Amino acid sequence: MAWTIKLTFAVLFTSLTGSVVLLVWHFIGKGLEWLGYRDIRYSLLKLVLPFFVLPVCYLVFVRLVRLWPEWDGGVLFLQTPAILRGCTIFCAVWFAGIGILGLWYLLLLAMLRKRHRGKTMKCKEEEIREFCSVCEVLRIPPDRVEVWLSYGIAVSEFTGVRHPAVMLPVGKYTGEDLRTMFVHELIHYKQKDIWIKHAITIILIFHFFNPIVWWLHFSIRRWSEHACDRKACEYTGGMDPYFDTITKMVTDVGTAKAYFTVQQVEDEHQLSERVVHMKKFIGYQKKSPVAAAVVCGVLAAVSSVSVCAASAGMARQYRNLYQTSVVDEVEEMDIMELEEFEEAPGVGTSVEEEGELQDMVRSGAMFTWTVKSDVLKKTPEFDAKSGGSINVAVVAPADKYVNVGIIEPDGARRYVREKGDIYHEFSLDQTGKYRVFVENKNAGAVDVEGSYIVR
Repeated sequence: MAWTIKLTFAVLFTSLTGSVVLLVWHFIGKGLEWLGYRDIRYSLLKLVLPFFVLPVCYLVFVRLVRLWPEWDGGVLFLQTPAILRGCTIFCAVWFAGIGILGLWYLLLLAMLRKRHRGKTMKCKEEEIREFCSVCEVLRIPPDRVEVWLSYGIAVSEFTGVRHPAVMLPVGKYTGEDLRTMFVHELIHYKQKDIWIKHAITIILIFHFFNPIVWWLHFSIRRWSEHACDRKACEYTGGMDPYFDTITKMVTDVGTAKAYFTVQQVEDEHQLSERVVHMKKFIGYQKKSPVAAAVVCGVLAAVSSVSVCAASAGMARQYRNLYQTSVVDEVEEMDIMELEEFEEAPGVGTSVEEEGELQDMVRSGAMFTWTVKSDVLKKTPEFDAKSGGSINVAVVAPADKYVNVGIIEPDGARRYVREKGDIYHEFSLDQTGKYRVFVENKNAGAVDVEGSYIVR
């Protein structure tokens, strides 16, 4: 199979897998939260992230079609010129999107660094003592996280991956307000929220075409704050004094900070939502983790079934696409009236070479070859029966004619001569061993990609 087809379906299957798991876990997490399992949705959102990175489902399906080709009719991932063109366009758009969003990601990082460059200074002794006191309470070694004053910010924030640091606005907070800020930002450190924010942003860059990933990106930012609020209230005297403090800090933090830092509050709407969320759990007792573990086991089973069902549906759509594109190619070639030639055994003058197959199932295979001048490159032998057919699809250079055909059991060659996108169905009147070949009679080498399927 062409690398564009491999890449396209690896990306699409991975995006599909992550989306199905996310939606299933979201609704189950919503139910668990209603039962009193606080912060469960944020934990589940973080567990979803690997499903958008590891192409497990794609690898399973590649293995499946090799071991059990009848499952999908033997056509999954086989190419036609139309499918190859579509996958090539997808890859071009995908790479362009990654490039644009990657530059955007680097630009935001540069903006964030510039915001603090030349604007930081050491904290006062009382601020450092308070910071160390909070670190001790939260069981964080003080040397793990730095603390700095900055003229470039309006509210406190936690930032940095390699060198995590709490940044304080100069001369703004003292006493309990200062302690509340330290508790909030250091809980974000314990939750590893900075790493999670960078991870989901990178996943967003690679899955930008999937609206569910954009929703996941927003949800990660939202639920990380909810989880942090609940834990912070336990160390700051409760909900009322905690939110009294952060209400004083409402401000718009800007795009760069929203994506790559965590801070007390972004805007009034977000603050109001966080207060409402906290009120839902007033009086709730801590639930047994055993019940949650059982539900998570059920969750894993349900999501596995859902992923398999969705992936099987995608495979069926590929089979329909393949069959439709084959019909379109046949109609196009019928309009072109490709003439079929035949040569008796031993008549050909080209040097014969056996080419390797990239992907092979019981009823078909794919290949990507470089065919030198005056060379006939052929596939290994395969079985076919009289009364059936061999459908051959090849993408050749648009300006060079090549011979594309089959070698019959008696050694006779049947072929068509064409350039560009080539499709032909060879009817069979013998049972035995066949080969597919591409012959190059041009002065230079040609690169071709193709596939065949036995019917």
